[in-house]
Amino acid sequence: MEVIQLNQVACVGRITKDLDVRYVGDKQQAVARFSIAVSRNFKNKQGVIEADFLSCNVWGKDAENMQKYCGKGSLVSVIGRLQSNSYTNKQNERVYTTEIVVSDVRFLSSKKKITDGNSPMLPDAELLSHFTTPENLPV
Repeated sequence: MEVIQLNQVACVGRITKDLDVRYVGDKQQAVARFSIAVSRNFKNKQGVIEADFLSCNVWGKDAENMQKYCGKGSLVSVIGRLQSNSYTNKQNERVYTTEIVVSDVRFLSSKKKITDGNSPMLPDAELLSHFTTPENLPV
């Protein structure tokens, strides 16, 4: 019997700061590292909806397009895989990280809409209730 291994994650959230695209390698491929805030679909004891902050990276033309069209506060959906890494910090301690390596990104609001204040977006918690599986993410 063959065991199928699946590593796929889909999230909808807001970009936490403007993107910084860097070019790496011999071919100078674009890479953007960013984080998104994803609201939880329940309230804590104080009645506040909390968020998880997820590190992401995206490569190539998607990275360049994100820098051009998205900024802090932009709403995006990302689909990708989880990747774990580790490194030794300056205090000689082992640090473990997990990030989403994005294979597909959709812009649910643009940089312009956010700064103009004319965005007809749903609140995060309501939006997340509509997009809970990769099949339900907007096209």
